[in-house]
Amino acid sequence: MRDAHEETKQKEILKHPVTGEDIELGEHDRTLADILHDQKEQERFLNKYLFDRKPIQAQEIADSLASGTALDAKQIQLLENTRVAYNLDRKRVELVAELLTSGELQRVAGIDPRIKEIVGQVGAENAAELMRAYVQDFALSDRKSFDKIVRAHKAMHDISTGTEAKDIDARLGALLADYKIPEQSFFEATRPGVHAAQTQENLRKLAAAEYGWFRTSIDFVSSNALSHRAGRKLLMNLQEQDKLMVQCDKHRSVVGRFLRATLTPDVRAAIQKHLLEGGSLMKSAEDSNTDTVASIQEYRRIKDERDTLATRYSAYEKEECKRRKIADISKQPGLRDALKDDFAKREVEHRKAYKGRGVFGMLLLLLFGSTPATKDDIKRSLP
Repeated sequence: MRDAHEETKQKEILKHPVTGEDIELGEHDRTLADILHDQKEQERFLNKYLFDRKPIQAQEIADSLASGTALDAKQIQLLENTRVAYNLDRKRVELVAELLTSGELQRVAGIDPRIKEIVGQVGAENAAELMRAYVQDFALSDRKSFDKIVRAHKAMHDISTGTEAKDIDARLGALLADYKIPEQSFFEATRPGVHAAQTQENLRKLAAAEYGWFRTSIDFVSSNALSHRAGRKLLMNLQEQDKLMVQCDKHRSVVGRFLRATLTPDVRAAIQKHLLEGGSLMKSAEDSNTDTVASIQEYRRIKDERDTLATRYSAYEKEECKRRKIADISKQPGLRDALKDDFAKREVEHRKAYKGRGVFGMLLLLLFGSTPATKDDIKRSLP
């Protein structure tokens, strides 16, 4: 009985940030091992979530993990507390990101010129898919902005599901049933951008088309007074809906401003690549990320390379001597100097490829210093 109670309690921990309904964590109920074994989740957890909240502790933990050094009790507790909070926030952020459908993005584009440009470039479906992914990354590292868009979505939800909206929908349903007008026909007759007078005429014709002989006769002898009245009632209902949409658009503009923040140089580069080459926009976005160090595993490899610099040079020198058939290079100091020079040049070029942000950027800075090593710096460190 207690186990069942605890399970129910666990399920009730998370509320949908917009609708307030109970939500289960599902796949987001991850252990720390689950998170660290998944490179994308690890990057979100360490490089965005933990680093944004505890930058120094994140750096120390990441360095310890890369070095194989045991974490202390405080670090273990911090990771556990952060894991619990991360799993909950990860789910919340995903739930809000899911609200950014292609239809919703088109509505945002209707009031935000920059978002409209993106939709015009790649289409609403592609743009929505891309922005959903980037929204999740941004929201995890910028809680204040995330809270703003949550409030905006909640306000829109409250407006669209409130008493006034329900009354308007009920009246519309009754009118459509009375005039025998299919919903699809109504929506086609009331498409955006059409003058109100033309929309009313479209609705009048829809109503008149469904009249039986009796109503048709009355409408004819009254110079379409019957169908005009129907068109006017339907238009008034539509205008009431539009007033609610205007209220929603005030909050939707907040979402638009947040989405503009996701249009980083990497995102714009991905869009441009997609425009020229086609293919998957999401794949283009992944390819445009120039970070080469975004996980503990990658940082550990680079750290090992630095620590084994002398060993790697010795192996290089041995291989070159074998290739050149040189038995004792100590007798050719000029050649040894040339080999060191060549190795140092290669090492400099190799290190130029190291690039990381957040905690990994900090670790690289601590590993190599703020000024990149020159060829001479590396050469002097060789045996």
